[in-house]
Amino acid sequence: MLKLRSIPIPASHKVKVCSSALPTSATQSVRSFEGLVRHTSEALHEELRVSALERAHTEAVRRACGALEQAGEDLNVARESAEANLATDAVNLAVEIARQLLRVEISERNYGLEEIVRSTLAASEIKRGRCVVRLNPEDVAALEGVKFRDETEIAADPDVAAGTVTLETPKGLLVREPEAVLEDIREQLLQDLAR
Repeated sequence: MLKLRSIPIPASHKVKVCSSALPTSATQSVRSFEGLVRHTSEALHEELRVSALERAHTEAVRRACGALEQAGEDLNVARESAEANLATDAVNLAVEIARQLLRVEISERNYGLEEIVRSTLAASEIKRGRCVVRLNPEDVAALEGVKFRDETEIAADPDVAAGTVTLETPKGLLVREPEAVLEDIREQLLQDLAR
């Protein structure tokens, strides 16, 4: 039999024991030692599994919240970019629609050629003097019988596209192409937007 000797315990190490917390009786377990170990191991395993699931769930929620927050920030950046580009995109779309309509109208010869020639002559600022207006041969035929100011010659040029007016004056050459006019309109609108 083991005999215990009384060892003095310093005051700093003394522990107060409450007798009400001590078990008052003990019963013998019907389980074997291996069964107790297995039961304790299974309980510990279940507690660790539940704890791991809770941590994984918490981490998944944290990541999902982070991803949702990032998606919100990305959406705001995309919205701001879209708002900034909306007016420019609208101008580009409108000019492209006008270009397609213009091509259809030119192919059907449905444009005010006389007005285009007169406005080109007016834009040249040549009041008097010899001018040669070069047009597509089909456009020349469409203007047959139309009178322009003196010393203005209408000449057929197969290299000139339909709807285009090339004006040769003593001061130089003035070309009015429908596609170029559309580009001028686009540039002017974009400049107005920038202001």
